[in-house]
Amino acid sequence: MTIQTSGQGAPKQATTSKPYSDGEDVREDDPWVSLRTELRPDKALVRTMATARAVVSSVSLVAVALTVLGLVGSAELKQQPVLSFLAAGAGLLALAAALLALWYGARRPERINVENNVDVRAWVDRQVRRVWMVTAASRVLILALVIAAVVVLATIFLRAPASPLVTLSEQGTGVERTVAVQVRVVGQEPAAPIDVELTTVTGVLFRAQGVTDSSGNASISGTVENVPPATSYRLEVAVAGHTTVVTLP
Repeated sequence: MTIQTSGQGAPKQATTSKPYSDGEDVREDDPWVSLRTELRPDKALVRTMATARAVVSSVSLVAVALTVLGLVGSAELKQQPVLSFLAAGAGLLALAAALLALWYGARRPERINVENNVDVRAWVDRQVRRVWMVTAASRVLILALVIAAVVVLATIFLRAPASPLVTLSEQGTGVERTVAVQVRVVGQEPAAPIDVELTTVTGVLFRAQGVTDSSGNASISGTVENVPPATSYRLEVAVAGHTTVVTLP
């Protein structure tokens, strides 16, 4: 439609408008009109399935790796039951996410009549409904990752120091008794103090001190000869405030 205006100049092109579904008028050059076409079922379905396939690939890869790490971590953390349980839980959740993602990809062949709008719409609806598996797999995997992160942080910051390896042995009889002490410390903080003391009912037989090296390791050994007869020996090894006691017999 052309409207001729008075005076000089070219004629102006009028813009027409069409009503929204709620009755509101909108111009044809309104950008929202073109954007609405992107929400048509055919275009929306293509985008949805492409996104779902990308998510399935990522979820499957991460979930399989996390499943292996979770189960291995659970076996390695037997000394800490809570962390072991959480690691196993993270691995099982990751496995569930992987199964959901794979189940979405395991689509069975279908036959539809593309000339029948009812069949086509039903097929589209089925494809959209199946996306719930991808959504569920993503959320389950996120939960598994959060649990795995908690396990890793707890392992780093709450790791209990390894106990020292202590050997206490006695040889000989009578006044010719010999007592040997060997202490090996591994996995401690560098420069951690070490105190070793061997006592009997009669008093202190052996005492030694030291510190761990830059790797957190140390070794202390000693031998006490001509030990007087004693009913028992008590060896105390204190490493950074943690004490280990060994008695003989």
